[in-house]
Amino acid sequence: MSKYQAMCPVCGAFGAPEIFLAEAIKREAIAKALRMPHPLAMQVQVYIGLFRPPKRGHSMDRVERILEELLEPIEAGKLRRNGRDWPAPVEIWKYALDQVISRRNKLTLPLKDHGYLFEVVAGESDRAEANAEKKLEEQRKHHVRSGPKESSVPLGYNPVEAWKRDMERLGRTDLVEKVEGAKSEE
Repeated sequence: MSKYQAMCPVCGAFGAPEIFLAEAIKREAIAKALRMPHPLAMQVQVYIGLFRPPKRGHSMDRVERILEELLEPIEAGKLRRNGRDWPAPVEIWKYALDQVISRRNKLTLPLKDHGYLFEVVAGESDRAEANAEKKLEEQRKHHVRSGPKESSVPLGYNPVEAWKRDMERLGRTDLVEKVEGAKSEE
């Protein structure tokens, strides 16, 4: 502990600066945890436990780092892995966290990094993309083109006659006569 004393700006209590620094780190970790999307909150708590060393607890700065490393790709909705950006919506993170947590008995604990989780996210994202592409190909395969779309022109509609009526209404019978004269010369 430090031989210097610091004062709490909220309550005025005196103590070692390290105490106040630890409190700031705790506040940061809590703030990051509160930013976690609701469907993932409980799973992330369990997942963080996979990093805990045996027979002791986490330090708050370690929890804060783990949360920061997770929050960035979760909030971005994508994960950069193996030189590629994988789409990673909350549903994929939920699935991946479920997979990692369900396999915790087969993992070497404590976890050192997010490598395994990130691989599961990238794999699930790849699978989702493949399924979407397959579905699109199936739609294209079964889509029958029937030529031009049916016309919305009413049956019996004659565009030439409609044009003549419009020209007569506008007083441009000279154009109608000119066109009809040109037709008769052919």
